[in-house]
Amino acid sequence: MSAFHAICPSCGKSLYLESNREDVYVCPFCGKNITFSELMTSGNLIDVDRAKTEYGRAHEFFEQGDFKAAEKCFDKVREIDKNNFFAEYFYRLCNIRFLRQSGKLCGAEFIVGLIEAPLAKMGYTDQPEQIKRGFLLHVFAEAESLINALYETVSNLFSKADDVATGRKEFLAMARDCRRLTLLDRRTAMLDDKEVCSHLIMLCNTVMNGLQNVVAYKYTDNRMFVPDESQYDEARALFGVYYHFVRSLDAEYKLPRPEQIFKENSDYNKLTVNVIDKYRSECTDRALHICQSGARLTDMLYHCRSAFDYTYNTVFNSLGVRSGASAGDELLPDAIFFAHELVKPRVYKAADGQLVFDAADTKTLRDLCRKLNVVCAELERTDRNRLNIALEEMYADIFEISRYHYTEVVQSVRREFPDIRIQKNKQYFFYRNFLYGIVCAGVIALTQSVSYDKHRTGDRVKLLRLSKQAAEDLLYLFNYKTEEIENAPKFNDFTRIYGFINTDIKAMS
Repeated sequence: MSAFHAICPSCGKSLYLESNREDVYVCPFCGKNITFSELMTSGNLIDVDRAKTEYGRAHEFFEQGDFKAAEKCFDKVREIDKNNFFAEYFYRLCNIRFLRQSGKLCGAEFIVGLIEAPLAKMGYTDQPEQIKRGFLLHVFAEAESLINALYETVSNLFSKADDVATGRKEFLAMARDCRRLTLLDRRTAMLDDKEVCSHLIMLCNTVMNGLQNVVAYKYTDNRMFVPDESQYDEARALFGVYYHFVRSLDAEYKLPRPEQIFKENSDYNKLTVNVIDKYRSECTDRALHICQSGARLTDMLYHCRSAFDYTYNTVFNSLGVRSGASAGDELLPDAIFFAHELVKPRVYKAADGQLVFDAADTKTLRDLCRKLNVVCAELERTDRNRLNIALEEMYADIFEISRYHYTEVVQSVRREFPDIRIQKNKQYFFYRNFLYGIVCAGVIALTQSVSYDKHRTGDRVKLLRLSKQAAEDLLYLFNYKTEEIENAPKFNDFTRIYGFINTDIKAMS
């Protein structure tokens, strides 16, 4: 016997030996002595002809689409030659093809194994580099295609309202499983070869698209689904792993822009604008600054808050979105428009016919303004003129509503205040609530609320002065007993607001 193929029982490397059966062979990789009988006993002697025959039969079944029969034949080749990475690859691919043929979802774990297992065996062989490179090109291209198909399947299967949560979990699972690909041995996987690693980069790109879907707001079947905080944290951490890995392969790699997410956000914003327009046309008297309360107002404000948070999340929390992304910049004015609707006071008639001046409570306002300040800072960088116009419109609108009702309701009866204060009758409590509403309406004009003050501050200062006037009327009704005001749960923020109003009027005047 002049030559034969075997596997070293010590280091596992594939060997091609030329000698007689009686000789003692030395493994060129680990230096261990090996005998022919030892190779036969341990099952490490390779029957090359049998392996070729089974491999040929396997490919015939594979081409015919009989993946179960092909899988069995490729498995026989794996038994004959433990390091046959071609057989290992096709054995696993048969399983994947059979699952998909049966209409079953093939998870990312199978796809990762399609790469990992053959590469591990390839490292034990000394096949020519060109053969290995061709093999890797095929394997990575197939894996990229399978991950794309998995992404599309998850997107389509879990698009309905009841399945959104499951879809997020599936995308996270895909990212967890594929993370092992970032740990591949670079030399074995030839990741210095641009053409080879390009497929792996695109695979990671698809996984990152899935992670973007995990953290995105989702509006479907008239319901808004907000990403879970723990899912967001995990998705962001995984996204960072993939991003840095891909950048290590291609220093010029650009983060994927979630254009579909931008589009869906923009579509929801347009829907919300239509809801606002319809409410305004059917439920408000603009001349008298009076609106209808109830379910339709609640629904309109719900859409405004959902659209504001949705937009904020897309621009500032979406994975892979950098400042300056044009699609994101176009959404920023929408956020200010919705914030305007949320902070605008609503005046409507109660069941007893009296007017109710309903301004946003300070707790809600603080949460909103925390995000609004971030929006303003970003829009100042990209389009300061547009920001100035939006804020001027907001302050002017709130001032006009507050001024109109303050004049109509309060100033005309101020002469009655002394009697009302003494009697503490129904009118007394009505004016207390009404005046406090006007004070709260001016909170949006405080620099403590919206720190950006580089715009023309005329209407902003007017609103502050009106709020101060209402605050002084309220102090009068309370007989200037600040302790009594602070002890009333509804008004416990009053003295703090009043102090800020006085400070800002001096600073901006």
